Amino acid sequence: MNNLEEALNNNHITAEARKQLNKYVNHDVITGKTGSSTAPPAGKEEVWNSLKEVAMDPYFAPLMAEDLSGLPKALVVTCIQDILHNDGELYALRLKHAGNEVTYFHNKAGFHSLNSFGKKVLDLEDSRHSNTFIRNYIKDNL
Repeated sequence: MNNLEEALNNNHITAEARKQLNKYVNHDVITGKTGSSTAPPAGKEEVWNSLKEVAMDPYFAPLMAEDLSGLPKALVVTCIQDILHNDGELYALRLKHAGNEVTYFHNKAGFHSLNSFGKKVLDLEDSRHSNTFIRNYIKDNL
């Protein structure tokens, strides 16, 4: 199996790395649950070693930043049908807990890259709603 296949099967993070990452990416914070009903598989050391430099880079993955304090106002937008939606919610919470001003907008009917669609590509009501929120935020805050 290649690294992509391992990642898609959740085999890309070792148990030790999961413990370290839990301080940044702890889904219990947003689910309200403590612990998971099923433990993730033990990741493969060679796969983690090949991915960790990028995965832990806060410029690639802002959730991995040790300190999120002192940042400018932020708008975090997530959609329900997006594999990154929980991470976006966690990022908004971490920004807020670090003392930053954060506006969090969750589109309950959207999907990943929804905001890329305009009337000329695919005219979706959810896209218009989300883009209107973003436009208004920018007008009000910049």
